[in-house]
Amino acid sequence: MNAALRVLVVLLTTGAVWAADSAALSYSANPAPVGSVTITATYSETVTDPTISIDQPGTTDIANEPMTDAGDADPTTWAYTYTVNQDNDGTYDDGDATVSVSLATTVTNQILTIDTTPPPAPSPPDLAAGSDSGDSDTDNLTNVTTPEFTGTAE
Repeated sequence: MNAALRVLVVLLTTGAVWAADSAALSYSANPAPVGSVTITATYSETVTDPTISIDQPGTTDIANEPMTDAGDADPTTWAYTYTVNQDNDGTYDDGDATVSVSLATTVTNQILTIDTTPPPAPSPPDLAAGSDSGDSDTDNLTNVTTPEFTGTAE
């Protein structure tokens, strides 16, 4: 019996799970704010029933949670929706979480940055000097029908 056939027999008789060479992770948001973030694992080949683990600072780890089909009918793409909670009493820490998935010998892009700090309030809008047609370019008077405004927001 040749070596490849022996490996196949061992896998079939022991119930071992075949692992893909690699998986690449992507995130619907990174850094991840408060709310839901979708983590997608794209494997280098077809896998069945992968799981995900997330080691996040200051929280209970998520260990071996099942992933679901990513909805694209591709057996190499799997997804998991993770909820980032707001820090409520100092038990939840912002920072880098390490994400790992099963059934791959190499996983890339394993860091998910958690950032629950709300963005600063936006600045009030200000009529741009080029749109200000009053006596001064800072009096915020205009007769421009499509004026431009400036301001900052995250």
